[in-house]
Amino acid sequence: MIYIASPYTHERQDIRNLRYRQVLQYTQFCMAKGEIVFSPVVYGHPFALDNSQAIYFNFWRPFNEHMILASEKVRVLKLAGYLTSRGVVGEAQFALAHGIPVEQVDFPL
Repeated sequence: MIYIASPYTHERQDIRNLRYRQVLQYTQFCMAKGEIVFSPVVYGHPFALDNSQAIYFNFWRPFNEHMILASEKVRVLKLAGYLTSRGVVGEAQFALAHGIPVEQVDFPL
């Protein structure tokens, strides 16, 4: 499985919605190529619509770290804000600390 790391948290709902749509598009692209991928943003966005705590990295951290450990690599989707995203940086650091390779991909393709 490939874990797709991408920024999500933002004070504006429209930015969170945009980030969700972008990573959903990329996730669909990967799946159409036959890749087995997991995106915490695609999975978690519906939760965040009903629970304001679910927009934050620390809410998801234990779950995401478990999913990273089950992954063969982490793919960082280079959306706006990815370099300063606490979640993306934290996920990449966690993966590398556990010997899981991290790669970056441009978006849009």
